[in-house]
Amino acid sequence: MKIKKIIIYSLILHIVAAFFSSGFHKFDEHFQIIEFLNYKLGGIAGNELAWEFREHIRPWFQVFTYWVTIQPFKLLGVENPFFLAFFLRLISSLFGWYSTNQLWPLIDRWFKSDKNKIWAFALMHFCWFAPYILTRASAESFSISFFALGLSWLLTKQSSLWMILSGLAFGLAYQSRFHSALPVACVWIGLLVTKQLEVKKLVLCAIGVLIGFGSGFLFDYWGYGIWSFSLWHFYRTNFLEGIMAHVQHYPWYYYLRWSFLRGIVPVSLPLIIASLWFWIKKPKHVLTWATLPLFIFHSMVGHKELRYVFPVIIFSPLMLMMMIEAYQEKVDQWLTRKWVRGLTKTIISINIIVLLFVSFKPANVSVPFYQYVWGSKITKMYVRDEDPFSMLGLPIKFYRPKNLETIIFRDFSEIPIGVMASDRYIFVRSGEDMINLASDQNCELLYSTYPRWLLKFNYSNWISRSRVWSLFNCQM
Repeated sequence: MKIKKIIIYSLILHIVAAFFSSGFHKFDEHFQIIEFLNYKLGGIAGNELAWEFREHIRPWFQVFTYWVTIQPFKLLGVENPFFLAFFLRLISSLFGWYSTNQLWPLIDRWFKSDKNKIWAFALMHFCWFAPYILTRASAESFSISFFALGLSWLLTKQSSLWMILSGLAFGLAYQSRFHSALPVACVWIGLLVTKQLEVKKLVLCAIGVLIGFGSGFLFDYWGYGIWSFSLWHFYRTNFLEGIMAHVQHYPWYYYLRWSFLRGIVPVSLPLIIASLWFWIKKPKHVLTWATLPLFIFHSMVGHKELRYVFPVIIFSPLMLMMMIEAYQEKVDQWLTRKWVRGLTKTIISINIIVLLFVSFKPANVSVPFYQYVWGSKITKMYVRDEDPFSMLGLPIKFYRPKNLETIIFRDFSEIPIGVMASDRYIFVRSGEDMINLASDQNCELLYSTYPRWLLKFNYSNWISRSRVWSLFNCQM
């Protein structure tokens, strides 16, 4: 496949992922990005936001970027939150696609074989997790894209302006996610110590980093309304006050375990092996400085989430191809064996299937429900036990219709009945409640997180033991 075709197919895939992969991967993506944006749009009060707003630990650069880009739609009167959320994902996705393309000069330099160059470039675009990660409106997505730009420009461009721009990209990677400071610093120090780049260029890069770093004061002032140093507050709450001591901790090896299991085993195993091989065999390579310290740091910190090592995961396809090229003759010999070729094709096929699956499915099952409620123009809804427009004790205001009233009930007897109380919209989140309402001839199932055809196969009554979001219209 030619480079141009890879770029075009990848562009299509990133747009598809932005459109269909609705919702959020982790709660931070919504409560610390989308709802912070909603706060600046006047859709939620500051005291309803996550505790990070109160403690001033969230940088505002990414939120400011989104706020600027959606202003034309707000001026045109566009209020549909699902379109706006899609547009935000599209921004992240296209930016990620562009930054991945900017890695080509580095790939061209790092690989000897033209065939391996194309394979490396293709894997960066088409490993099943790449479009999914880069299309998220998350701090991880933004920081990875800026870091890739900074790395490529620093190592492939020549002029002083490009050196400053590379540093600015590094600085904005930090402004997107503070943890990016570690790989940026390690890359900068590594190039300085090994003299792989002129001191003058590194100094110019450092100037750009300082500009990006300093800009955070302006973005945070815009967000919080007062002068604030969010990095200090991040350090204060996480390390001095030890707030992370109250969350679940995992052993140091859990990132390897999660990467193996959640990365889809036939695909993840070669990437894990290649990453470990790369760190051992190529300790002076810039990718080692960019990924290994970050991986070690997060492995030593008790609280772990797989998204923390997304910068390592996103670069792992390049490490895999470098390992393959290092043993090219042996690899070519192994590929003459029929079972090896079959296994390789199986792994590639699984990757393509999973790639399409995650690109076409919502990242979170709650958002399609929110979209259904929005489109149905429901104004009153009875919800059992917990409001669906609330998670982790925080309100989800961005997707909630402004005129929607939700009434929480503990028992169905609490729902008023009578002539004047007909046409009740009832939301339940358990399979048992869904079956009970579905068996009531006065209730019509309007929405379910499970497809309706699947509900016909209730063998051993498995649905009653499941967690199913469903909405009924009941004539009571």
